[in-house]
Amino acid sequence: RQFGANLGMIVLDSGHVAKHETQVEFLEKHLKSFSQLPFRVAVYHVPLYPSHRPYGGKASAAGRTHWLPLFDAHGLAIGFEHHDHTFKRTKRLKNNELNPEGTLYVGDGSAGVVSRKPEKGRWYMEKTSSKSHVWIVDVRADEIHLAAMSRKGEIFDEATVEAAAVVVAE
Repeated sequence: RQFGANLGMIVLDSGHVAKHETQVEFLEKHLKSFSQLPFRVAVYHVPLYPSHRPYGGKASAAGRTHWLPLFDAHGLAIGFEHHDHTFKRTKRLKNNELNPEGTLYVGDGSAGVVSRKPEKGRWYMEKTSSKSHVWIVDVRADEIHLAAMSRKGEIFDEATVEAAAVVVAE
């Protein structure tokens, strides 16, 4: 779905109804259709880069196998991930490696549910906590600004995704 002149959003199923590999053609078609937009984002349930569950979990690994090459090839700006019930923001990632021009993955679905404790020491993680939160997303022509807001209404993390880099405001 296209939102305004700046954002294309794709909603994917993390293997609950349709297997990751059966969605590849759909994903590629829509990423290509959004190629003229400044930003492309994807929303899905099971994270490619989990904060609580095992990195090698079946659904996470399937996402990295089948979707990640397309995310990287088509310049996905942000992956909105869920399922782990924690707060997380990854480093920028491309080809399953740290890359300042890669995708930012945020999540992990911690609003309205009991939060979990994130695993420490994951190579891809920039920041994690067990804070319940929502992401406030402001899309502009030249940047997407993200703000994590707690249940008390405090902004406790921010990041800005621009054309080639992410600028973090602590």
